Amino acid sequence: MARIAALVAAGILAGCGGPKADDTQRQTPQQAQPIWQPPVFDGAPSLDTMVLPDARTYCAFFPKGHEFVFDDPDTWEFVFVTLIGDADSSDLYDGMVSLNGDKRAVELITQQDSEAGEVRTYRTKDAPVAVLVLDMARGEEGMESVGYSGTIAVTLPDDGPYMEFEGDCGV
Repeated sequence: MARIAALVAAGILAGCGGPKADDTQRQTPQQAQPIWQPPVFDGAPSLDTMVLPDARTYCAFFPKGHEFVFDDPDTWEFVFVTLIGDADSSDLYDGMVSLNGDKRAVELITQQDSEAGEVRTYRTKDAPVAVLVLDMARGEEGMESVGYSGTIAVTLPDDGPYMEFEGDCGV
């Protein structure tokens, strides 16, 4: 039995085709490649405003200096909003932004307190992927709302554009 195993092993090794005298370079295995990666923008996307006259928003941020008139839906030019979902929704912090003129749904990734207020990081829910950082300085507080001002910046795929904003969160 041992002799058969030795013969089989010798046959297997002989069939492996070890190094030949004329081999001068050793082949290396290919680097492992991911099966799929989400597409990203080619360069930094533009950060635009979007008109959402029928949106049910919780946080509504406008470009700094923009004049918002509640009774004039044409002035509802948001740079960023969080949307109020159904009563059972856990997406109160999920939002919407306009990148390259396209309205994009975003989800909250992190939220941290800062000296001035808070910093939130969002990621687009679909491809191409973009990451946004909102640096929110807390302002005047009302009965059911809080004013904010700060910056929104596109940080992925590249350090991209940013825009100063002002607005509030609340009902």
